[in-house]
Amino acid sequence: MMLASILTVFILIALTLSVIAVEIRYSDRFSTYNRWNETESVIHNGPFSELANKTTIRIDNGSLSDANFGLLQNFRTKSLIIFGGRMREITLAPSVKYLHAIHSATVDLLIQPRAISYQIEELRIYNSMLTMLPKNLHRLLSLKVLNLSFNSIESIDMTQLESLEHLRELSLFGNGLKTIQTTSVISLPVLRLVDLHYNKLAQLDVYLWYIPALETLDLVEKNKLVYVKNLDSQFPKLRSFEISKNPLDCIWKDTMLQNMRLANVIIGDLDEVSCDTKSKSRISETTCSALSRSVNRQLEIFQNAKNNFEAQLKEQNEIIANQTKVLQAIEKRIDYHQIKSFK
Repeated sequence: MMLASILTVFILIALTLSVIAVEIRYSDRFSTYNRWNETESVIHNGPFSELANKTTIRIDNGSLSDANFGLLQNFRTKSLIIFGGRMREITLAPSVKYLHAIHSATVDLLIQPRAISYQIEELRIYNSMLTMLPKNLHRLLSLKVLNLSFNSIESIDMTQLESLEHLRELSLFGNGLKTIQTTSVISLPVLRLVDLHYNKLAQLDVYLWYIPALETLDLVEKNKLVYVKNLDSQFPKLRSFEISKNPLDCIWKDTMLQNMRLANVIIGDLDEVSCDTKSKSRISETTCSALSRSVNRQLEIFQNAKNNFEAQLKEQNEIIANQTKVLQAIEKRIDYHQIKSFK
C-alpha cells in the first residue's frame, strides 16, 4: 500500500508538471507584451535554432538553456517576451530592441562589457528577483525605457545610468529601495519620467541630477522622506510631483508647495500631502541647511542676472556716448559747411 501511495503521488506530480509546459510562440511581426496577439503567432515545436529569423519570440512558463541563449546571440529577433518560468540569467542579444520579462525569477541580466553594439530601446524586467542594477548598463546607448519595478533592488548609484542619453523613462517602483547614491554629476538630457514610488527611501538628494527635461517625479507612498534635498529650481520642466504619504517636515512642505504653485507644477493627491506637526516649532538642522542652500542659489542667480544687466547697461551707455560724439562731430561739420557756403 505504501508503494502504491508513493507511485500515485509521483504520477500526480508528473501530471501537474505536464500541464505547466513550456510554450514557445513566435511571430513575424514586431510585438511588445502589451500588443501581443496570439492569433498572429504560431506555436513552435521544432529545434530552437529554427527561430533564428523570427521577429518576435515569446516564452511562457519555461527557461532557456545557456546553449539556447548562445544561439539567440546570432538571431535576428527584435522582441523577446518572457512570461513566468525560471530565467535566472538572461543574456541580452545584440539584435533585441524590446525585452519584456515578467514573473521570470530573473536574478541577473548579462550585458557584455565591450565589443558588442546593442540595439535595445525598451528593457522591462519586473516582478522578478533582481537585487541590483545590471552591470554594464551604460553600454545600452539606444535605451529609451528602463523598467525594473517590483524586484528586490535596495540600493542604486545613479552614475550607473551615465551615457544613457536617450533614456526617457526610469521606473524602479516597488523595490524596497533604501538608498540612491549619486557620486558625480549625472546627465540624462531627455529623461521625462522618474518613478520611485512604493519604496523605502528616507533620504534623497537631487543636487547632482542634471535632468533638464524631467516632467514627472513620483515619490508617493511607503517612502519615509522628510524632505528632498536641493529640489527647488532643479527641474525647470517639472509638471507633476507626487510626494503624498511621506512624513514631511512642515516648514519644508509649506515652502515646497508654494514654490511648486509658482512654477505651475501639479501636486498629486494634494489632500494627502501631510507633515509632522512637531516640525512647525523646531525645524531640523538638515532642513535648514537645505533651505539655506536653496535661498543662496536663488540669490546667486539674482546676483549673476544683476551683474549681467549692469554690464549690458554699461555697454549700451558706452555705445550711446560714442554715437553722441559722432553726431556732435557731424553737426559741427554741417554747421561749418553751412557757414562757409553762406559767406
